[in-house]
Amino acid sequence: MPAEEIAKVLRDIKLGRVYQPYTTNSLMTEVHHAEVVRIAADVIDLGVVVDATAVYERFTHEDKLVAVYDDHICAPPWDAATICYVNEWGNVHINVLTSLDPPFDVTWQPDDLDHLIDWGRVRWCLMISLYMGGRAGGGIPVPVQGPLWMWRVAVYEDGTPADIRWFEVCKLPANLDFDNDMLVILQTLNLANCTNVQIVEPERPRPERKRLARIDPGLRVSEIHIRPISKSYRGLGTPLSQVPVAAHSVRGHFSRYGPKYGRGLLFGKYEGRFWVPQHLRGSAEAGEVEQTYIVEG
Repeated sequence: MPAEEIAKVLRDIKLGRVYQPYTTNSLMTEVHHAEVVRIAADVIDLGVVVDATAVYERFTHEDKLVAVYDDHICAPPWDAATICYVNEWGNVHINVLTSLDPPFDVTWQPDDLDHLIDWGRVRWCLMISLYMGGRAGGGIPVPVQGPLWMWRVAVYEDGTPADIRWFEVCKLPANLDFDNDMLVILQTLNLANCTNVQIVEPERPRPERKRLARIDPGLRVSEIHIRPISKSYRGLGTPLSQVPVAAHSVRGHFSRYGPKYGRGLLFGKYEGRFWVPQHLRGSAEAGEVEQTYIVEG
């Protein structure tokens, strides 16, 4: 189970059992590395721990480009959080996040003059560091290592990202998995900013609870849960017009309702951003359109 694999890596970070790879190329001293790991351990202890494996699996199976600056609302719901996932090879990715309020100790400007940051509008600065452990290909256990990479994300007061800045900690080869980490973080924050999304610790079977307690008695690993906002999102639903529409699968998407978005209220009474899970729409009597998507629980 992802939660158990995540818990094992978090336990090692909290115990300081973390090594820094590529030590000959590292930009950190040994003392500085120990301090950074200690701070990460404090964040894990004090903040929420989110298992975002489902987020990783969803976007990696979608044949869809991601517009990082246009598609995300990343106002941080927490001052401290650890956003984690387990990929298809058994690698456990641990992204330790802290949210800073202004005034900030550090500011920056992108090199691109068309993308300057208006620091007067920046409400949060997210500091994120990446650790990895778990297993490599073939199920071989690997020790926990990191921080491998760090990001700073400036976020405007409306939740949109002003800038995402990558910081190299170790001289690592180019690896697209680091881009995956940032997308998991952004999409987790995006979901957490939806009215019908909760970050909760799920009801786990007793054997799983006992195994997690043996790994770390004080650790709570939460998941992203979507609350249905209407029964019409289950089954075929009702066509939006009187013209028969072939039954088809609608990809999961974000919807906005209410005057501040220039739209009417949802069901005449709800305002906010909502995540609408994948669902079927249309009438089977008008034919069917076959589409292939990953179906989420």
